[in-house]
Amino acid sequence: MLDVINSVVTAEKIVRKNLAIKPNEEVVIVADSKSDMEFVYTLAGVIKSVGAEYTIAIMPDRDHSNAAVLPNFINKGLESADVLIGLTRASGAPCYSEVAQQLFYSGKIRSMSMVFRNLNHLTAGGATADYDKIAEKASELASIWREGK
Repeated sequence: MLDVINSVVTAEKIVRKNLAIKPNEEVVIVADSKSDMEFVYTLAGVIKSVGAEYTIAIMPDRDHSNAAVLPNFINKGLESADVLIGLTRASGAPCYSEVAQQLFYSGKIRSMSMVFRNLNHLTAGGATADYDKIAEKASELASIWREGK
């Protein structure tokens, strides 16, 4: 249960900063039967807190033969969504399906791939990094390198 509580900080960053989800936007979270539902519900709760609508779509597991195929029902739903979050554990279908790719690259949908992840990925490692601070330091280093010092 502590992991759920601790994961909210990272979920807030994902929803409010990385995806910049706004009130009244429609967000589709695509999971499968192997997804960590605590992870799904943590993100859904934060999405709700910004005033956006979320839909959780649970698809069947996929094997290598159809790993990039979303059910047609989900594909149709993506056409009216503003944001897609892929949280499947068995395949990368939410992020690599033809429909999702077309919508993303045409700018019609924002997307974040968190396929093959679980709740622990929100509470440890890179998820806990201060990326603003990292970007600031990287900018300082780039300046030094440009000056050749």
